[in-house]
Amino acid sequence: MTKQISWLHLSDLHIGQSFQWLWPNFKAIFLDDIRRLTGEAGPIDLVVFSGDLTQRGDVKEFTTLSDELQDIWEELDKLGQRPLLFSVPGNHDLVRPAKNDARIKMLKQWAIDPDVSNEFWANSSNQYFNVVQAAFENYVHWYAGLKDRGIPVPEYVTGRLPGDISSSIVINDVSVGLIGLNTAFLQLDEEDFEGKLAIDLRQLNALTNNNPPAWCDQNQVNFLVTHHPTFWLSPEASRHFQSEIYPSGRFTAHLYGHMHEPDQTTIYRGGDRGRKTFQSSSLFGIEHLADGKTERAHGYAIGQIVLSDTDAIWKLWPRKGRVNRRSGDRRIVPDVDNFDLIAGKEFLVDQLILKQNHAARSIVIAAPKAVDLAATVDETAHLWEEALHGAIHTLTEQEQHLAIRPLQQQVCIESIRQKRMAWVCADWGLGRDGFLWSIAKRIGRETQPVYRVDLGNYLTRDEFLTRFATTAGCSFPDFCKALTSAGPSLLLLDEAPVSVGDQNERSVESDAEGLAMMLRDFCPSSVIMLLARRPPRTHSIDVVRLEPLDEADTRTYLLAHPAAGSEARSSRGVSEIFRHTDGLPGRIDRALGTLRVVSLSELGPPTSSDLTSSISSQDTIPMSLIKAVSELVDSNDPSERRSWLLLKVLAILPHGESLQRLKRIEHDNPIFPKHGEELLERDLIQIRTSATLIRHSEGAEDQVKILVAPRPVRDYVLSRMPQKEIDALVRKAASLYFGESWRVGHASLRKLDGPLTSDDGSLLQNPHFLVTRLLAAPSTWRTNESAAPVLDLCKIYTSALLEATNYRNCATVCRDALAIIPVDDFVAHRETLEILLAKSLRMLGEHDEARALYEKLLKNERPRDVKTSILLNYALCLQSLEDSSAMDVAKQVIALAPKSAAALQAQSIILEMQEEADSSAKLLKIEIEARKRGYDTVANNLVLSRTDTTTDNLEASSALKQVYLTATADDDPYTAARAMVKLAARSIRETGTIESGDLNHLISAYQYFYGERFSSLFSSAHKTLWNLFESHGDVRNLLSLFRHSSFIWRLHGDEAREEIYVKKLIGTARHILTTNVLSADQNTAYFLLRARDHATDEANGSIS
Repeated sequence: MTKQISWLHLSDLHIGQSFQWLWPNFKAIFLDDIRRLTGEAGPIDLVVFSGDLTQRGDVKEFTTLSDELQDIWEELDKLGQRPLLFSVPGNHDLVRPAKNDARIKMLKQWAIDPDVSNEFWANSSNQYFNVVQAAFENYVHWYAGLKDRGIPVPEYVTGRLPGDISSSIVINDVSVGLIGLNTAFLQLDEEDFEGKLAIDLRQLNALTNNNPPAWCDQNQVNFLVTHHPTFWLSPEASRHFQSEIYPSGRFTAHLYGHMHEPDQTTIYRGGDRGRKTFQSSSLFGIEHLADGKTERAHGYAIGQIVLSDTDAIWKLWPRKGRVNRRSGDRRIVPDVDNFDLIAGKEFLVDQLILKQNHAARSIVIAAPKAVDLAATVDETAHLWEEALHGAIHTLTEQEQHLAIRPLQQQVCIESIRQKRMAWVCADWGLGRDGFLWSIAKRIGRETQPVYRVDLGNYLTRDEFLTRFATTAGCSFPDFCKALTSAGPSLLLLDEAPVSVGDQNERSVESDAEGLAMMLRDFCPSSVIMLLARRPPRTHSIDVVRLEPLDEADTRTYLLAHPAAGSEARSSRGVSEIFRHTDGLPGRIDRALGTLRVVSLSELGPPTSSDLTSSISSQDTIPMSLIKAVSELVDSNDPSERRSWLLLKVLAILPHGESLQRLKRIEHDNPIFPKHGEELLERDLIQIRTSATLIRHSEGAEDQVKILVAPRPVRDYVLSRMPQKEIDALVRKAASLYFGESWRVGHASLRKLDGPLTSDDGSLLQNPHFLVTRLLAAPSTWRTNESAAPVLDLCKIYTSALLEATNYRNCATVCRDALAIIPVDDFVAHRETLEILLAKSLRMLGEHDEARALYEKLLKNERPRDVKTSILLNYALCLQSLEDSSAMDVAKQVIALAPKSAAALQAQSIILEMQEEADSSAKLLKIEIEARKRGYDTVANNLVLSRTDTTTDNLEASSALKQVYLTATADDDPYTAARAMVKLAARSIRETGTIESGDLNHLISAYQYFYGERFSSLFSSAHKTLWNLFESHGDVRNLLSLFRHSSFIWRLHGDEAREEIYVKKLIGTARHILTTNVLSADQNTAYFLLRARDHATDEANGSIS
């Protein structure tokens, strides 16, 4: 028959310290961990608190302490646990006497003046004793009053010193003796007392009826509790402690704290019976370091002793607070840094022995050896080749993966270096196997065998081990031995389980992680990779999450890909491939295969039909994704059915959408935040915030949260939907953006609060997808009447994009629509789109393609106003190409509409190209005339042109301000952005800075050019911002600016420009090079990786 006791060991809470405001967050994490851990370790019978409960020992702090303890006990009550609290005071649980108190000065002579210690111990009423008693008075009153606050304490005896306490109790039929001794009574000021403190047998005698051996013999378990470790005692006191207070075999263990770091030792000398000690971590410790920084230390332990008739086992669950390097989340995890825990478990185990006293009572003391509880497995005759045959997995060589994801590679490699393990989390299609091959290549294991074990149906360890033999053809122990015999290898634990929501499954990933650790320890030549679709909620191993590539990394991937030809590597090719694949390496590989037999233009626009047919028979859909979606599909719960509706809607909206817009997609089934939360908990969606690229100010800015279903999830969801349901949802979604009346030809682009587009234009890309999907539907072209509403949508949408000067998106939509709309039957609609496309291409600098379109459009007669517009844009296009025929076209504009704004613009084209002596004066005259007539666009263009050469800074600045104001009033962000960049550049040259409001406008201009990718204008905006941030020493914004500008440079293959700014930033802030890339923020890490790639001569610092 077995009996057991369990205790919770806490220390160093320091209630009242300066960082107390951090405690509520950690308390929640602590209580959550206690709830989970007691489910494994069993109920807590006793709480041992080894001192420093408060910071200064005043009444207010002890009152707050009682409040906090009540919260903890209330949580324990909910778990059906009512443990007793046993505590001792620490050096912070006292009220320090005045520094000039002569008694304090004398007590410091304790070790060298015997008269002081003799007087102190002589009686309980002397000058030295009185000062100690007064210092600990608040602590004594606090502990005595705990019962009144509803916190149970054992019946206890007080001793010679305040805080000395003993108790004999029975817990679960186990007799337990508790001794608490005050070791802080000399530490009455802030000086360093290490190696100077005292402890005395008279303290112990007073608590044990002057007979410590007999008192301990009456108990089966005896704990000695102090605040300080023994090395804080003076040498004489330390020797006294070992010989008189804790001779070997007297106590089961000595529990203490103070050092904020945990430790456990069992020491034997000369064949004695040993002394076991455990030093607790600080529950809430803040260390003030010499460099002025602070360091947080959090931890605790749960202990357990299990007694049988013949032996006893000591179990300890040491816990440690840790911050996730990437997410920033603080968690409590098993303390593997300081303790060797049993493989696959969260605790360590020691053997204790039972010493029989004269009354035949079994007394638990330290054992001479720790027991090895690892299960042994009989030798088998299986050859390791046979046992591993079914687990062989191939990672094919994929050199292109070496070129991408450098930060994720570095995190993974560092985890393997330190722990020979890592989590890799990725949806299907994200190139997980390519990433794994790149890791194997970089660590020199690419030629070693790879084995895969499927954990897809993992529920519990026992269930997995039972099922393993059926699926693998051998027992799990045999598999492990075979893996060891095979030598160096890579083991993939695929589909590792990850808990969902708030269900009581949080230990499932820890259990799987423990299994992986056991494999790692048993197979010393193997690297273990835990593979999952989503990151685990709790983990002690580093997690690497693979995301889709952005467009710049897609270009890098294509440049390194052996199957990518020149067409795919071109700027247009990169953009088109990215648009079709969403940056998923698996889809990029497939697109390159398609491009072997078709041209880039034949790919056409991406639509949902492309998605539904894009799941290859070779694709292995993760079981976790199938399960997560199937549970929603098969559910009869009304709330989960609405979550499924939300997921289906997001599957047809590739760029996601806000709940505000999606709420009423089905009027009878409104969607609420809880339905989004359900999908988020299942890791079926992600949240994207429509944040700005560069911070405008320190204040908080409104941000729209966008719900996005990742491409693999969208593909799988669409594969489960009938085509008719997809078409119906597309039409409903179109109503969200164009109103219900679009079906009858009365469409209007609707927007919610705020600008029409986000900084990167992505919020306007859902209508793009819906319009092209409707155009691609065969039902659209059955009759002219069925086509009309969709064509109307297309016209409204593209016109709105052009009006908003969103030229890049406008050009893309026009190209996609023209690739779909039949050539012969809808000529007028096609020409409308061609006019919009030509204007967008001209603005984007694609003049040759624009020129060809204009020449085609001018072959047909048109209304005068339409022809005038086409001619003017054609003349501007030719002017940009430095083609002198622009003047002839401009003259046609003047002849066609002599009194119009277009005529004035045409006159300016002629004058600018003639470059005569009086051209400047004539252009100024046209500018004045245009402003007078209210033709602000014409006047603004002329101002922007002439201020490039003017030397009158005051006049130029005034004119540019007018351009900015009029363009803003006319909703012309293109002209406003150009004016603001020029204005800011002049201000920085003249004064070294700009006004705060202008900085916000300049950042907005940069973001506009970033989204539209105007090469020269973007470069001007970047240079102006860089000069400003550099002059102010604003390194944070320089790093952010570098990351976003680098994206554009890399897209255009302009790494040379990027290198210039790498060198500039190193010159401005060389200290960045000493930052560890693994712990750096996103912008800093990006810069460090790019700087490493450029390997500039100036980079003399080390990039960690």
